[in-house]
Amino acid sequence: MRRGIAHVLVFAVGGFFWAGKHFSPRPSEAKTSAHVAYDPTEIEKSVRFLESRALSDPQGATGLAMLASAYLRRQSELGDPDDLLRAEASARRSLSVRSHNNPIGLWALTKALMGRHAFAQAHAVATQLGDGALEAECDLELGNYDRARKRLAEAAALRPTDPIIRVLQARVWELVGKVQLAEDAYKSALALTDINFETSAPSRAWFHSRLAAFLASQGRLADAKQEYEAALDAFPNDRRATLGLAQLAAEQGDKTEARRLAETIALPEAAMLLYTLGDKSQWERITSEASGRHVHGRALALFYADAGRNLEEAVRLMRSDWSARKDIHTADALAWTLYKAGEQDEAKIYARLALDTGTCDRSILEHAKQILSETNDETKLYPH
Repeated sequence: MRRGIAHVLVFAVGGFFWAGKHFSPRPSEAKTSAHVAYDPTEIEKSVRFLESRALSDPQGATGLAMLASAYLRRQSELGDPDDLLRAEASARRSLSVRSHNNPIGLWALTKALMGRHAFAQAHAVATQLGDGALEAECDLELGNYDRARKRLAEAAALRPTDPIIRVLQARVWELVGKVQLAEDAYKSALALTDINFETSAPSRAWFHSRLAAFLASQGRLADAKQEYEAALDAFPNDRRATLGLAQLAAEQGDKTEARRLAETIALPEAAMLLYTLGDKSQWERITSEASGRHVHGRALALFYADAGRNLEEAVRLMRSDWSARKDIHTADALAWTLYKAGEQDEAKIYARLALDTGTCDRSILEHAKQILSETNDETKLYPH
């Protein structure tokens, strides 16, 4: 049990490792290591132990913070969205007991808020923690790109071999259309995880899936498939990698394989994919999950727009999202929902904003091409 509890804090939620210090391998250690074997029962044992500890010591700030971290890990591995709420509540209880010198509590609260897409609140907590990389991740989600670059440069100077910083740097390169630099950074992050024997199976899968999603965004579907399969080799229960493979199969016209994969995973996006593949019974499930806030507004709005249903609600969702975050992906989603709702003039405004950084993201470019080509404005497609 002692080993299991220690590993509660060595995992990735959205890719972030937290173990009291950041892993910084020496150049001589740059070789693949055998990783700690994955135990699917370990996280549940850890959660139960820490829940019991919290009951017996309700004023134990460290125990409550560790419980919040365990909830985050369980949500990452098993997918129960309510674990984000449990993590947030436990982290807030921990911080109410000890507001100072409580980095685990601040970290867990930041990640729980990010998981709920409350990025502005998460940024404020990350600033309290003083983790520049975590601040930068929030800034990227909020569209504060200049501030994100500054924070990342500072964090990279302090932790030049941190794989998470490499992933965030890759995202910045993606934003400005520097696709080779982005790919190199993603692959460098993967290499760094390979030389750390404590990198968990779910964490290794996450790094492969991040690279896969990037490759898919560039239209490199075969390469993306290879990375999603590598993610599943590392962690066979990875729901996001399975969803990625299902989406690739659908895009390549293999509806049978796409349906088979999507039916194995309990994710809102899987239900959306099944609906597009002809399973209209999924509509009730999708709207039920949406009403329970188990699906984020942007994903739901894009689904409504593509399905041609609930278009007013899609626009409302995206206007609300845009009021909170001004990143290019939100601009793209708002442009697409407006376009589908017949608001072409306003859609053009946001389509141009989505292209403002010079991104080469295939989905954004395809949306913008359709929106702007009808107004003879295709010159805006490639601003750089």
